[in-house]
Amino acid sequence: MPRIIVRLIANVAILVGIYLIAKMIYGAVNGFPAAPFVNESQGFVSNTLFALALGLPVPVHVISVGLLLQRRWLSPSWARIAFPAAVISGGWLGVALLTKIFLLQ
Repeated sequence: MPRIIVRLIANVAILVGIYLIAKMIYGAVNGFPAAPFVNESQGFVSNTLFALALGLPVPVHVISVGLLLQRRWLSPSWARIAFPAAVISGGWLGVALLTKIFLLQ
C-alpha cells in the first residue's frame, strides 16, 4: 500500500511539473514572464529568456524530485539520472532564487 501512495505522489509531482513548464512556455510565447523585467535598454527577447531562466528551475526541480521518488521503478538509465538531475536543478533553483532576492529588488 505505501508503495502505491509513493508512486501516486511522484506521478502527481511529475504531472504538476509538466503543467508548470507548459504554463511557462505558453506565457513566454505571449510575453507574460518578461513583464517584470521590461527595460528599455534591453530587447524583449532577452527579457523573456531572462524570465525563463529564473522561472524554469521550479518545474524542472519538481519533475526531478518526482523522478527521484520513483527511481526504484524506473529503468536503470533513468534511475541513474534522477539524483544528479535533482541536485543540478536544486542548484539552479537556488541561484535563481538568490538572483530574484538580491538583484531584482
